[in-house]
Amino acid sequence: MFTVEQVIDAFQRQVAGRLPPGVTLDESTRLDGLQVESLEFTEVLVDLENENGVRFDGARVREAATLGELTALASEPVELVGASANGAAAERTG
Repeated sequence: MFTVEQVIDAFQRQVAGRLPPGVTLDESTRLDGLQVESLEFTEVLVDLENENGVRFDGARVREAATLGELTALASEPVELVGASANGAAAERTG
């Protein structure tokens, strides 16, 4: 798991001076306001995963609207999300 400060730092490195004037990054900063292309966003996520030993659930990442919500996703193990989804599917078919 990591902190919102680590997420902010990762995005600051990626956008490096391209933030609109007056934009301050904090946990309420909207992801769609960062002017980060999808490839850049993916690079930030991969860096965070590698640096902190976590894995993001891709479907959940698309639901995150703010840096704080993205940070919270790191506490939700992908393995549990996938296991519960597979278990539910097995119950429906079984």
